[in-house]
Amino acid sequence: MHKLTRLAATAVAAAALVAPAMSSMATAAPVAAGQTTATSERQLTTLAARKGKSGIKVKTSKDGYHAGGTTPFTATATVKGVKKGKVSFSVGSVKAKAKIKKGKATWSVPLTLAPGAYKVTAKFGKRKDNAAFSVWSSKLIITQPSITISKAAWDHPDFTGTVEWKGAPATTGYVDFYQDGNAAGGSSSPFLAGFGSIAAGGAFTMRGSSFESYFTEKNLPFGSYTFQAYYTADAGYDDYIYSTPVTVVWAP
Repeated sequence: MHKLTRLAATAVAAAALVAPAMSSMATAAPVAAGQTTATSERQLTTLAARKGKSGIKVKTSKDGYHAGGTTPFTATATVKGVKKGKVSFSVGSVKAKAKIKKGKATWSVPLTLAPGAYKVTAKFGKRKDNAAFSVWSSKLIITQPSITISKAAWDHPDFTGTVEWKGAPATTGYVDFYQDGNAAGGSSSPFLAGFGSIAAGGAFTMRGSSFESYFTEKNLPFGSYTFQAYYTADAGYDDYIYSTPVTVVWAP
């Protein structure tokens, strides 16, 4: 009889100890499937970045650039699921880092690379991606540095030259001459004096008579003027190269 009493008392005591623990577990706030707290979200993002689980994609602003040009050429890496950090960029032995802003990091590729085929690599953690681009050999060469246009003359000297476009003689397009290189607006620019069409072997000729018309129509005084030639393969004017400045003397 006493044994049964002790056994019953032991069972009651054990139940009393288990009940609070079960009650505590029952009152814990449940986390719905697919949900995490703000803290765990940050931890997951950091962990994904460290383990290279976040995707990365890099692309360049264009297919390439012209050697010796000044137009910015950039590489942009999009890093999935990461808001902060730095992306490591490289082209050959040239390396740099750029901060991630709104999931993206952008780097200005050096414009000093020699003509050739290249690959820009973007790396974040253990993930990396690359994109191919080219540096083209493009040149606009004018044979003579200056000419004189005389208002009294019946005939005028011309500017002649050649255009190399992406490693080969140009076959289409025009060479426009702008006073002081003011090419904004392209063919609509008020500073366009005239143009020369591309002929065989990338050769072109800019007629001196076009300069006479330009000076006369603008009623410009006699003197020395600076012009710069721009070549574009089409009317879009979104890709071009330019020459060194040349001089046109406007004489009586």
